[in-house]
Amino acid sequence: MTNLKKTMAMAMATTALGATLIAGGSFAIFTSSAQNTGNTFAAGTLKVDIDKPDGKLAVGYFTIINWAPGDSEIQPVVVSNKGTLELRYDLALAVGGDLGTGAHPLVISAYADAAGTVPLPVNDRVLAVGGSETVYVKVEFPKDAGNEYQGKKGTASIKVEAEQTKNN
Repeated sequence: MTNLKKTMAMAMATTALGATLIAGGSFAIFTSSAQNTGNTFAAGTLKVDIDKPDGKLAVGYFTIINWAPGDSEIQPVVVSNKGTLELRYDLALAVGGDLGTGAHPLVISAYADAAGTVPLPVNDRVLAVGGSETVYVKVEFPKDAGNEYQGKKGTASIKVEAEQTKNN
């Protein structure tokens, strides 16, 4: 019986000690916290332009009249990255109107040089922020164009499509 009393006393003492520890832990008075504020975020911008070499915005690079088969003209086109992100661009060149159809339509191409002798790839061209590149666009009236082109008119389109390079 003494052994049972001893065990009961020990169990009660252990329970009381546990309750004291739990109660003491839930009533702690020391606390601490930290906060960081003032974090800001700003998205970058993607802006590509095509200008003339003198910095003026391009309305039309070519205004040609009285063309004959075999004629050609080349114009410098400045592609500029005016945004805050590096960009990759494609240059789309197209000819339309009556001179853009048929068996021997006008041909429009991009070159790296003013003489039009070094062909320039028009896809996946990269420009750094603030960077620019001069592309020489050449329009040619094929020499083998026949009488069906007399008095006809055409148009040309120079289009730049850009996308961000970062995370892409």
